[in-house]
Amino acid sequence: WLIKTAGSRASEWASVIADHYQEAEEVSMAAEWYRRAGEQAQATYAPDTAIQYFQKALDMVSGARELTSNTAALRLEIYPALGEMLRWRARYEQAIQVFQAMLSTASALEDRRKQAQAWLGLSHTQDSQGNYQAALMSAEQAERFAQAAGEFALPELAHALFRKGWAHYRLGNGEASLALGEQALA
Repeated sequence: WLIKTAGSRASEWASVIADHYQEAEEVSMAAEWYRRAGEQAQATYAPDTAIQYFQKALDMVSGARELTSNTAALRLEIYPALGEMLRWRARYEQAIQVFQAMLSTASALEDRRKQAQAWLGLSHTQDSQGNYQAALMSAEQAERFAQAAGEFALPELAHALFRKGWAHYRLGNGEASLALGEQALA
């Protein structure tokens, strides 16, 4: 009823809807709506609330005994958002663990695009920690997986080139940074 009544504004009620699905023991629907609640909190710059909802959604789908395509797809939607929110809050070690879990799930599914996204999350987090050499190596991995994913992953490829360029800039190599920036633009 709430979803139908709220219509296009249902995301504003996502946490309430998720609670109702959880009470009804409809775990996958509850997890999906907790993910949406996390996105709503993220969009309104409430990172701690977003972390709470993303973690709740992840805990629900992680409770599944086997990795089905539905639970894996939902995990691969939650991981980058959760990792980003953890990075916003300077909880870097936790963010790295989340991106590593994403990488593991994406590897099990042989999803090259999601592997590239996981490496990008790692690179950004490592950069935030000031570990520029590790950020560069992760960006290189992201580039490799984005290239392997083909045309479907062109945004990830451009982002990987940007992250590589940024790492080179941080490491004092302006020429390499400029060249990678031009590649990313192209």
